[in-house]
Amino acid sequence: MTSDYAQNMTDTSKLFDVLTQLKKKYGIESGTFDANQSNSIDAGTLYISPDDIEHCFDKEGKQLALLSIFVHQGKIAHSEIIKLIEKTGLFSAEIVERNNIKNQSRIVLSSTSS
Repeated sequence: MTSDYAQNMTDTSKLFDVLTQLKKKYGIESGTFDANQSNSIDAGTLYISPDDIEHCFDKEGKQLALLSIFVHQGKIAHSEIIKLIEKTGLFSAEIVERNNIKNQSRIVLSSTSS
C-alpha cells in the first residue's frame, strides 16, 4: 500500500483494510460480538464490539480512542497477530490483557495517523 493512499484513508477504512488483509493473507477471521448475547467464540477469530466501533471513531472516520479486539488462541499466536497488524503500517497494536487459563487476549489498536 502506498503511503499517499494510506494518508487519504479514514481510520475506519484502515481498520477494514487491516482486517481484510489478515483474512486474505493469513486466514484470520474477524467479526463483531455483543457482550449481552451468548455468542459462540471461534478460536483464532478477532472480535470487536459494535459499541467500541461506534465510540472509538467519529463520524468522519477518525479514531478517537483505543479500539479493543478480543481473540481466543487459534493457529496463530497472539504475539504473531500483533506483528501482522503492525506490519500493515496502519495501526499499532498491543496486548493489554491476557487470560492464560482461557487462552484469550485483549489487543488494543491505535491508528498510526492519530
